[in-house]
Amino acid sequence: MEDSFKGSSERSWSISLLESIKYCVITAIICIGFTVLVDSIMWRRILWPEFEVLWFNSVLNRSSEWGVSFMLL
Repeated sequence: MEDSFKGSSERSWSISLLESIKYCVITAIICIGFTVLVDSIMWRRILWPEFEVLWFNSVLNRSSEWGVSFMLL
């Protein structure tokens, strides 16, 4: 019994860089899919808000249209 415990505590897991990238991409796709699903339900149209903000601010260069937020006293 003691030997099996000792053996399991010395076990280590390793994965290759390519395999870890694969898991990261799969996880990112699942997370993006989940946020698109939830936000599309709430906004009642298919959208990915983070991408729309990136597109509006960076590609269209219209970030100044957001206006300014004044400090409330």
